[in-house]
Amino acid sequence: MFDPRELRGEYAVRMLTLMPSLHRLGHRKRFFAEGSNPGGTNLFFRSLRWGRFFLEEGLSDDPEPLPVVVINYDVPGNLWPTRTVRDHLREVESGRRYLGRLNVLLQGRLRFLAYFSLSAKGTGLKSVPG
Repeated sequence: MFDPRELRGEYAVRMLTLMPSLHRLGHRKRFFAEGSNPGGTNLFFRSLRWGRFFLEEGLSDDPEPLPVVVINYDVPGNLWPTRTVRDHLREVESGRRYLGRLNVLLQGRLRFLAYFSLSAKGTGLKSVPG
């Protein structure tokens, strides 16, 4: 597993299953350190922020336990539906590409919703518009 503190800067988000992609809206995640704790926010268009989060190490529970980095949206200031989101990230290409599982925490259990990818700028994908 990779160290969550390695995630820095902006990564383009592409929904891979089920949900409509928000790529046309310039959807990306910006990662940064808040003191010694890594965290971040979602961005749309040039600078519209939505859903702050923090990063922590965890284990996936489906289909078998694997180490993951958890993007945890249970942060004061986020609205209730957002606070239930727990993304699980696995590194695909060191420092550049990640595969994510979008989960929500309902009644004490994680419920899988969709897969997404994160790609750092300069990976051949259109990361950030304009």
